[in-house]
Amino acid sequence: MLPLGVVLAGLFLLLRDAVPLFEAHRTGVVRTRGSRPQKVERASEPDRFAGLVGQRFRSLVGPALLILGGLVWLFLALISQAAQA
Repeated sequence: MLPLGVVLAGLFLLLRDAVPLFEAHRTGVVRTRGSRPQKVERASEPDRFAGLVGQRFRSLVGPALLILGGLVWLFLALISQAAQA
């Protein structure tokens, strides 16, 4: 059941990055990452806001690939078990 764990881990990582991204789009405020996060407002700093939101969006690629790889692995494992039976 390791492939299922990979899918769940990817889902956790995806949601960890996606929820702040959705909140930033909704409120117009994004927080920087780090030990002292700062608020960046869309109205006052549009270029920096766009850069940070784009960076958060690009960070969703890794977890999405992890989920996809886990699903492929799970599918292949199920096919392998069906072929053995």
